[in-house]
Amino acid sequence: MPPRALGRLHPDDLIRYSRPLNGKELYITSNPGAARHILTGKYPTRVTCVAFMRSPDTDGLPMDSEAIALNESEEQLLSKFAGTTNQLLNAGRLTYDGHRVLVFHSELQQPVGPGPAMTLKTLQYEWHTYYDHDPEAIFVQAIMVPTALEARRAYDRRQIMHLEEADDDTAIPRTINFHASFPSPADMAAAVAILNDSKFRCDPPTMQRDRTWTFAFSYDASADPETIDRLTAYAQSVCTQCLGTYEGWECSTAK
Repeated sequence: MPPRALGRLHPDDLIRYSRPLNGKELYITSNPGAARHILTGKYPTRVTCVAFMRSPDTDGLPMDSEAIALNESEEQLLSKFAGTTNQLLNAGRLTYDGHRVLVFHSELQQPVGPGPAMTLKTLQYEWHTYYDHDPEAIFVQAIMVPTALEARRAYDRRQIMHLEEADDDTAIPRTINFHASFPSPADMAAAVAILNDSKFRCDPPTMQRDRTWTFAFSYDASADPETIDRLTAYAQSVCTQCLGTYEGWECSTAK
């Protein structure tokens, strides 16, 4: 299917995180659905499109007006691709040191024009485009797939942002509900025992069709960033210790 601009995806479909690189921050917006397809399919050609910012700030990031212009240019670039029948998957974007970079994979050798390099123009920017043979999607695996820590903190920021958008006072305590899954009843029981000892409340487990076990557990606390980071770090560590998967949290706005 034709690619979609990142801006057209629902914000919760994306994961945003950053990593230090050579003294600056590398900001990553990952499209995890596309990344999974790339890593499990046969898309040997990596397509990298690079735009140079006109006036980045001292950290190499775009000012507000240029950020809008870059997003519009990205939409225009992807609209050029959308009329083709090429299989082109957008793994996400990078922002670093005055550069905006879009990362794709394709099953074709030259999916957007003759290579190995070319310049694609929009109204505001030129996108310097390169092909690389990367059948194992090494770049996507290394950069565009967040670590468990990065994914957890990105999820936390998004959930807290939703609360703040609802004018919630995150300092007010409320029930925080967590979710996890485990490969066996024994692993799940081990996690329940640890969580109960730490005063979490655990709901009855449910066996899924794939024979994994899921359950919810809760804790009463405020939803400010520091408290959430501490709670989710603990929940994630318990799940990892017991061979499970931590799947996130939610809560209601404080009344």
